[in-house]
Amino acid sequence: MRGDEGNSRSNKKRSPFSADFFGSLCYAFQHGKFRELYGDLTRIDARLDICSASALAKRVINGLKSSSANSANDPMSSPRINLIFQQQIYGPIVFRADSRVALDSLRGKHAPHIEDSIYSLSYSLRLL
Repeated sequence: MRGDEGNSRSNKKRSPFSADFFGSLCYAFQHGKFRELYGDLTRIDARLDICSASALAKRVINGLKSSSANSANDPMSSPRINLIFQQQIYGPIVFRADSRVALDSLRGKHAPHIEDSIYSLSYSLRLL
């Protein structure tokens, strides 16, 4: 007798094949061409990532059926937005801010939250 026979999940047959959709939607805006001594480059990049379309659909359907927080347990169901802001400070010195924002609930709060932020100064080689 197997120890997992009492588990209801083990009684269900799983298909050896499965498929899911994922995708990203990107947008970039740039003002300036990095030719002046200061303030000539401003760039904003935004990317929306969906890790699992089926998990997102289940979350939306469960959210419509009930207002329970159980639908937000799957991290694959949470879309994420990656934002990058770049600004030329002076000459080849560029300030950059990268942020990753999750659009799921955190500890029962139903609001987006920042997962990761990186701030940096870099020296850009204009010839490349």
